[in-house]
Amino acid sequence: MFRITLTLLILTLFVSPSVAQSPSIGETIENEFKVTAVPEKWKNESAVIIGMKEEYLFSRQVARGRTTAGVNIKEYVHKRFKLQDKNAIEKFSTFYYVTIGAEGKAVYKVIKSSGKEVEIDMKSAIEEEQDIPEIYKPIYYKMKVKSMKIAIPDLEIGDIIDFTISSSLDWDMKTSGINFTPVIFSLSNNYPTMYQQYRFTMANGMKVKYRSYNGAPNIKFDSKASVYGDRESYLSYYFLDKDREKSLDERWSFELRNTPSVKFRVVFLDYDPGDRTLGEATVDRSGLDIQQMYRSYAGAALYNTPVVTSLVAYTTQYLAKKKSDGVLKNDGDIIKECYYCLRKVFLEMYYKGPVHSELEKYFTGKKLYKKIIAAEAKNEKK
Repeated sequence: MFRITLTLLILTLFVSPSVAQSPSIGETIENEFKVTAVPEKWKNESAVIIGMKEEYLFSRQVARGRTTAGVNIKEYVHKRFKLQDKNAIEKFSTFYYVTIGAEGKAVYKVIKSSGKEVEIDMKSAIEEEQDIPEIYKPIYYKMKVKSMKIAIPDLEIGDIIDFTISSSLDWDMKTSGINFTPVIFSLSNNYPTMYQQYRFTMANGMKVKYRSYNGAPNIKFDSKASVYGDRESYLSYYFLDKDREKSLDERWSFELRNTPSVKFRVVFLDYDPGDRTLGEATVDRSGLDIQQMYRSYAGAALYNTPVVTSLVAYTTQYLAKKKSDGVLKNDGDIIKECYYCLRKVFLEMYYKGPVHSELEKYFTGKKLYKKIIAAEAKNEKK
């Protein structure tokens, strides 16, 4: 026994300390998720979000000791609500959950006013093919997802519901590309939110393009949650938001324009399976560079086709008339009238059919245009 123990000790000493272990997500439960009371100012709200947290881990796939052209994405979602009236009981009587990839699991419990915890058996959950309420959708809802639902019995006013969702997805960059879908979402919810956190941990060779709008918090680096190694490193970034009022359902209120919002995109810098020298994960907060955008799209100004020429001529003629009428007083007026002009052309063609102009011939193509005219003539004879 002593010989076996000594052998294991020697092997441990000779293992390279520079090989980073892959970090895990969902292990830390913040004190904010243990709260049972809500602020006095929200006592008349139907429900209050005590806490919500979404964590994502992006790691490079490894097969037979070699990295491959793929990424594994792990997702962990934790949400905690307090129900304060009958309407909330009705709204939350069905629990929906979404997992990325084919497999995933959810853990759901109800905390009664007495402190008793009731865990719901998720074996009877069934797949939901219809769209689900926004409050249950994770920020990566646009990826390959699977939606489930289950009825929650015996809910009462004052109950706290607490659930977690864990899932993962393998992303093959040879077929799916190296840029993940851009994600943009608002920090405002249908209910007041006491605490929310979003965290992204990435292996080397990746970066996040991140922007915050309308007062949303900036992303921060977490050195304690990061893991370093010569071959692989994992850097962790997060942002917090607290004491957020609910969003108002107004007819002309555009959520992403009027509320604190975040936009980010994960980019894999290289997917060469043999490349172990990729740089550490980084965050790009720079946003759009006007000069870079100009260099990228300057060539479009030289793209000359009959359609472009016709549109330019049509719009120029339209603006000349508006100028003679005294409508154009500043640059904003010019932009607005250009939009109105182009919208008029496209909508007339879409809703009214042919307008029998030279411009339309270019849009529809000569062969299709002739068929349209022939069909109209045939209908007129009837």
